[in-house]
Amino acid sequence: MSSPTEPTDVGTAPYTTASELFEALSASELKVRAQATTQVGKDPLAAYELGTHAGRDLVDVLITLVHDEPRGSVFGQAFARILCLFSDPRVTALFTAGVAEWTEFVRLEAALSYLGAVSPDTVRELLFHETRADLRHGSARALLAGKATLSTRERLRAALLEGLVPPNITAESLPEWLVELSGPMRHVASRWVSRQDADGVRALLTHWATLSPALRTVVLKTACRVAVEATLAVLRDAFESSHTNVQLAAFECLAALGAAGDAVRPPMSRFVESQDLRVVRAAVRYSALDVDLHAAFGAASPVELQASILQRRAREDAASARTLWLAALVHSRWQMRGLAAKQLAAMGPVVHDDVRPLLDSPREEVRLAAAQVLRGAPVDVHGSSA
Repeated sequence: MSSPTEPTDVGTAPYTTASELFEALSASELKVRAQATTQVGKDPLAAYELGTHAGRDLVDVLITLVHDEPRGSVFGQAFARILCLFSDPRVTALFTAGVAEWTEFVRLEAALSYLGAVSPDTVRELLFHETRADLRHGSARALLAGKATLSTRERLRAALLEGLVPPNITAESLPEWLVELSGPMRHVASRWVSRQDADGVRALLTHWATLSPALRTVVLKTACRVAVEATLAVLRDAFESSHTNVQLAAFECLAALGAAGDAVRPPMSRFVESQDLRVVRAAVRYSALDVDLHAAFGAASPVELQASILQRRAREDAASARTLWLAALVHSRWQMRGLAAKQLAAMGPVVHDDVRPLLDSPREEVRLAAAQVLRGAPVDVHGSSA
């Protein structure tokens, strides 16, 4: 048995007069309504040419039915789709009013699709509706399907709404992008920032002062890949940020710049008191060392930080690197032993004579670490007392 809101396709009935057809379209019996709806849907023009009854034509009747059918009724949805086939000011008026009232997907889509073809200016405005996402998405689909001529602002919004590739960020499109990057589509727009080329990133960096912390982070991370030299003008400000992710992105740029970043390299002392270990570790690796790292952090500091300190010392003092890593090979923490073993193994046979005596260590974990270096293959360096 069919649901009262689901017309059954039972084939067309031979309604040959307007009065018969109009009565059947609003009949209480489901089978009769389904037959009449099928007949109209298959040949709307023939149904329209049946003429009028009681001063009303088919368009009048369908408009009334669209108004009267409850939300979710497939009859109402079918009637809305049929009306899309008529170029008529009454249909335009119905759908123009409907987009402000309807929230049912099918009727709303029918209205927007129709208006996108006959009254695109009405639909353009809905791309930027402040509160209703359904209107924004529906208007984008309608305008794109109708191949309407869109401005850069409209193309950008429609692409962001529909998951299409948006216009690139250029000097000309930057104003529209800045609006989107601070508006309701900012999360989607910011994801596209990471796909911009060097010109787009440089354009955004000229507006650094107005960018949100989240957007500054994305811009810096992107610039690290495509235009790292352009970040020199903003890195000092980025390091002063109170937002951790901005600082971390700035350190990424500093690492990518290498020696070119020396002029903006911040002093380590600025980050000693940071409550975020990620920032401290990044500073240990890339900042200008104006403090004694061991004195500042001590042996009780987190192992990840100790590892970063050791890597920095070994990198900057190549002559002492072997001694530093050999000392770390007997460290009490297995992470440090593992890191040291990896570094020493990479040095090759030149360190083997220094490592062999550790095979006689009374500590099993040290013997295992030494074996890893000599064999050049990963082994468990945890040991029994790690």
